[in-house]
Amino acid sequence: MARDNGATRKAAGGNARPDGRVEPDPIPAELLADHLPGELWARAGVPPSGPWVLMGATETAVAWLVVCPACCQGWCRLLPSPGDSYDYILDIDQGCSCDCPPAEVAWWALWRAGEIPPPAPVPADERSRRYAAGALRRILDALPDRPSEHELNRAAFAAGHWLEAGALPTEPVAGTLLAAAARANLDFDTIASKLAAALTAGRARPGRLPR
Repeated sequence: MARDNGATRKAAGGNARPDGRVEPDPIPAELLADHLPGELWARAGVPPSGPWVLMGATETAVAWLVVCPACCQGWCRLLPSPGDSYDYILDIDQGCSCDCPPAEVAWWALWRAGEIPPPAPVPADERSRRYAAGALRRILDALPDRPSEHELNRAAFAAGHWLEAGALPTEPVAGTLLAAAARANLDFDTIASKLAAALTAGRARPGRLPR
């Protein structure tokens, strides 16, 4: 996706209307002239629906694009969901055409899905790392033996706050969450991609550490 001068326009107020609302950047006409490759359609061959339509899902020569949930000005790419043949997922790694960081895109996507924003970050030190590790243990210990997908996603989002706040490694937490998903017989491909997005989104807004 072309990135041109989107970051500059966003810093300058972008496509703000007189009432303060931001309009999405226009998609270049050459991208709208063609159809995206077949491998970028959901396996069932259906277009994006539900929340993706509300985010302005538009077919282009490069992918289905939706308005960036972070800046509401740039565009983000959709990819076929690995676990649902009728759905799509945000291409979090690519961020948006206005250079919003991937973590910001992931966090705002979950926020728009109804998650409560966490508090502002505090720089980590050894004391805060111990505090964050304790918070992580409480989150993981509170999981049922066979959690639902919703319970796992909420735990991953909350865990992301403390992973970032304490500068802690992701792998042990991800392994614990995936092990719980396996006990619950959840589809690995589907839950792995969702948990990765939830952890990334949580890391974009670290938890509040004691001063």
